Amino acid sequence: MAWHGMAWHHSRHCIRHRDVERWKSEMKREKMIWLLLLGLFLVCAGMSLVFSVYLCLLWLATIRNPPPSAPVTEAGAAKAGMRGISAVELEELAEAKDGGGLVGGSECAVCLEDIEAGQRARVLRSCRHSFHVGCADAWLLAHPHCPLCRTTLIPPPPPSS
Repeated sequence: MAWHGMAWHHSRHCIRHRDVERWKSEMKREKMIWLLLLGLFLVCAGMSLVFSVYLCLLWLATIRNPPPSAPVTEAGAAKAGMRGISAVELEELAEAKDGGGLVGGSECAVCLEDIEAGQRARVLRSCRHSFHVGCADAWLLAHPHCPLCRTTLIPPPPPSS
């Protein structure tokens, strides 16, 4: 009977040991599932954060540099605080027709279209870059430099003594 009792005790211990092992493996599996879910959540949260920062930067860039709604005029440029060249200085710039005097290719750097034969083009004296007259005039009324090489077209004002 003692032997039988020990065998019974041993088998009961084995059942408990198997239950504990099964419980441990279930806990490991459950822990891995939770870690996987946490990892997926963190990846999604990180991507959402990056996208939100991107949208904020895009919004700020739009506020600081609004897209032009109409062609720039001398009055509009002055009102917006942009200082380009005056209309008088603009008329003094050379104008070419039929591709005459064009240097550096026949593509307008403002609109990126070719300057076709018969179209009016403006050639800047300081750098010899050429543009469509309308493109150059809109740019130069707002900016005092070449849109391609940034050469200043207006000499700096003389120092006041």
